[in-house]
Amino acid sequence: MLVSLRIQKLAIMDSVFLEFHPGFNVITGETGAGKSILLDALDLLLGARASADAIRANEKKAEVEGVFDIRSNPCMDVLRELDWVDEEEPLLIIRRIIDRGGRNRVTVNGRQVTTQMLRSITGHLVELSTQHAQYALLSPENHQVLLDRFGKCESIASEFSEKYQLLQSIRNEITDWRKLIREREERGDFLRFQLDELAQLDPQEGEEEALEQRLRILRHGSRLARGLDQASNQLSGDSGSASANVQEAIRHLVPLVEVDTELNSILDRLSQVQGDLEDMAYELARKSGSVEMDPQELQICEERLSALRRLMKKHGPTLEQMVLKRNALEETLEQYDRLDTVLAELNEKQDVAWGEARALADQWSAIRKQAGESLSRSVERELSHLALPKCRFRVRIEPRLDGDEKPILGETGGDQIAFEIAPNPGEGFNELGRIASGGELSRILLAVKSVLVDRDPVGTSVYDEVDSGVGGATAEQVGRKLKMASRDRQVIAVSHMAQTVAFGDRHFHVCKDDVDGRTRTEVLALSEGERAEEMARMLGGVNLTLESRQHAQTMLDSSLSWVPPTPEA
Repeated sequence: MLVSLRIQKLAIMDSVFLEFHPGFNVITGETGAGKSILLDALDLLLGARASADAIRANEKKAEVEGVFDIRSNPCMDVLRELDWVDEEEPLLIIRRIIDRGGRNRVTVNGRQVTTQMLRSITGHLVELSTQHAQYALLSPENHQVLLDRFGKCESIASEFSEKYQLLQSIRNEITDWRKLIREREERGDFLRFQLDELAQLDPQEGEEEALEQRLRILRHGSRLARGLDQASNQLSGDSGSASANVQEAIRHLVPLVEVDTELNSILDRLSQVQGDLEDMAYELARKSGSVEMDPQELQICEERLSALRRLMKKHGPTLEQMVLKRNALEETLEQYDRLDTVLAELNEKQDVAWGEARALADQWSAIRKQAGESLSRSVERELSHLALPKCRFRVRIEPRLDGDEKPILGETGGDQIAFEIAPNPGEGFNELGRIASGGELSRILLAVKSVLVDRDPVGTSVYDEVDSGVGGATAEQVGRKLKMASRDRQVIAVSHMAQTVAFGDRHFHVCKDDVDGRTRTEVLALSEGERAEEMARMLGGVNLTLESRQHAQTMLDSSLSWVPPTPEA
């Protein structure tokens, strides 16, 4: 329930503060006085997009603050989880600051939040039934939502959604695999040609470097063998070699050990060097003996390296990448080979998922048909109280079909739903938008909302000129309906009809005036006497007469003494 609303520097409102009644609140005022600004301010508190254009001229910022009593409201659970609410005094205080420089702020019970988070908190706080909502009533998409709300279809809708998402997931997989099948038909032969080309050559990682090394040996075998022999002879030989020179040094040092015993360590090291020289000489000689100078092998290696580099230009640019491409081609072609099997398995899964989703859609449709009949009776009963006693209302539910007249499923099941009316006896049913007048549409909206009142957990319902386009007697019935609705929730209604306004528990009057050369809107909470004066103006125009004042007072007295019937009556 909306407890209070404070507005500062918004549009033509300078500073306005309103305290609302828990029952039926009415708002009146001349066209253009600023009634819509109140609704815009409330919409901002619910998370509507803010614009700097809404800031009062020559001001830097605008501010809107609303205080809500949220006991028994679903948003209480959200705030309880966040630990943002006092259980003893369950209030929700929303504040929005719109800054001309773009530094906008939103706070909930003193904590700064995003507008997205604000919308998640206020989802069940207020229902705004503006004139736009009357046109929204013409949309079949909204008809489905309203019918499902009336039929309490949340459980079956959740079950169906789970199955439908599974069905869509399988369908997406099938689409992907069919794309691969088309790709197989278009590219399969080419990919196999590439793989055959790579498979025949069978490149191995590191092979290019190994071939280059082998070719260097084969191309320079004579030079290599000759150099190795020479090096071996220099290290170890009969005379003049490094090993022979070390041996001669050892021969000279041995007799001197008796003189200087420290020469023993040098002799040991020379002996080790001599052994190493002979080992290295042996290794070089052995390597020289193994050098091959095979022209045939040279040709084979050169042809192999040339073939590798030719394919690397097509599939490389490196041999490692060429090997990776071969592996990828093998994987892709292996996938191609099992496409038909996988697709057949997915089609079987799709058939099962379709059957399960279709069964749930049929259950949902049955619930909707039963709910549609009940909704039609209830709306017709409400319309009879709103001066449309002969207007017939029905919910048309038909299966959704494709171009071949086969049933199809969507996110909301398998039904096409539309609200239809027959305003006059003897006329057939037709869609709301084709035959409903503005006044009829307002009353149909009110009738539907009245029927749905116990299906919606919101604490406040706001109606913007729901009595537009109707006469005085009908406006009185609208007033009664809104008064009855206020038994279960707070109702706020903008109205131009005195007959509707007379049933309000609290009456706010919006007026516009020029103050110091600037237009300013004020909102006044009227006393009973002021209410009668305002109603007289609404009935009789600018020049009020004694008769119009008496008429307004009589109407007000009668309305205030009217007691809404109990739901069982």
